[in-house]
Amino acid sequence: MGRQARAPVRPVTPALLRALREEAGRLHVKYQVPGMAYAIVQEEQTLTTQCLGCLRTNDAGQCPANASRVNADTVFGIGSITKSFTATQLARLVEEGKLGWEEPVRQHLRGFTLFDPWVTQEFRVSDIASHRSGLPEYCLDLMSVLGFERDAMLRALRHVEPVASFRGTYAYQNSLLLLAGKLIEQKTGLDWEEALARQLLSPLGMSRSTASPKVLAGWDNVASGHFLLPLEEGQPERAVPMPEDWPYFPLLFTEGPAGALYSSVKDMVRWMRFHLGRGTFDGSTLLGEEGMAFLHCPRIPMFFTLPAMAMSYATGWIHTSSAPAPVLWHNGATALGGMSASLGLVPDERTGLVVLTNILSPAADELLSKFAELYLGGPAVAPRVLQEAAPALRPHAPSPRAVRTRGLEVDAVKLCGTFVNPAYGPFRVKQQKDGLVVIMGPLKLTAPLEHLEGLRFQALLPGTPFLLTFQFVLDDKGRAKELWGEDFADVERGRFLRRD
Repeated sequence: MGRQARAPVRPVTPALLRALREEAGRLHVKYQVPGMAYAIVQEEQTLTTQCLGCLRTNDAGQCPANASRVNADTVFGIGSITKSFTATQLARLVEEGKLGWEEPVRQHLRGFTLFDPWVTQEFRVSDIASHRSGLPEYCLDLMSVLGFERDAMLRALRHVEPVASFRGTYAYQNSLLLLAGKLIEQKTGLDWEEALARQLLSPLGMSRSTASPKVLAGWDNVASGHFLLPLEEGQPERAVPMPEDWPYFPLLFTEGPAGALYSSVKDMVRWMRFHLGRGTFDGSTLLGEEGMAFLHCPRIPMFFTLPAMAMSYATGWIHTSSAPAPVLWHNGATALGGMSASLGLVPDERTGLVVLTNILSPAADELLSKFAELYLGGPAVAPRVLQEAAPALRPHAPSPRAVRTRGLEVDAVKLCGTFVNPAYGPFRVKQQKDGLVVIMGPLKLTAPLEHLEGLRFQALLPGTPFLLTFQFVLDDKGRAKELWGEDFADVERGRFLRRD
């Protein structure tokens, strides 16, 4: 039975296009977005492509006159929209008979182990990208920031205790997408990045898209990431460019299958056309309708919003049920890349919008929400930002540096030592000339510990606007026996035990 003819689509009017341009300009100014590109596609046609701003600001947060301008081929990080690609890779393997959605992951990856032995046995391929594992949200994300590699993160899953019943509650994950990458590598015999290029990017003609840091480094016309931060406490926020040699940027690619794809707005139009075409692109079928329907079908409820809107996670996509038509969408906000993006499809109308920006801000989400409101004529689809970094990795305004141990009622030397967590490994606290520091992870990141109150400290990850919070627990001799990291609470509630 062939593909059925479809009804005429709801038109995208000139008035809507004008209103969206005005909204894009407003958001461009409101959030000091250095560069933005967006496009609307309907059926096989690109109705509009708009590009604003520059690839990189100067240190004052302004686009200089000689700055390279954004165009349709400018490459941006798309963050967690990558999940829709990784899920589609799995769907292609299922269609080829190399995987089954309802096959246990352990059937293919014998070393896969979760905290709960029963869940370990029951965890299916279909559970990987649907965020219904019962594990705490964003679990293990900080491992990549500390320099752990993918295999270490997968091994660490056995130490993450569930906080909800399996398949009973939605909780957003990145680390589980590494399972998808591992399966794809096993079944294709290729690195995940190369498999992505061969399975999807090349067939779709997405020549300005890559998840390979080596390939990206060789390209020009690539947007730089930015953060919206005040230079000093009390000052207004401005766009701050990410240092060109920022050491954390390569770590973004550790969680590649969850959020490391870079693409242009022109290429993302092709991705929208492929999904709106139910797996067919330019007359060629890359994925059958059954596989595409599986990806788009809701799997776990997320939120309910009045008057009549339900958000559910599907497989690599978010499904919003609302009148007059459902919407498929996803967004991305990369803390290590300084980028934000949002993409939405109205499958019944074969219409979609993609927005790419080079700053960590809500601008892309708000433009998608406005488009849904204008196009569907009903309540706005209000995307909730799905940060693919752990909540700890949210930029903070700098605060005045306090004397490092002022008010501390114990001898700082008694807080020194090595403290171990089964997933995050040893953290070493030592005293240097200027005060206490904590040394973390394979990269041995060294962060000064600033005293807050009692035995609580905060540490600013070196070279970043990201704060971590710690608390010591003393033994009966006044010596630190435990170090608790509030931002590492996904394993042992954040407890690191002294090991001397």
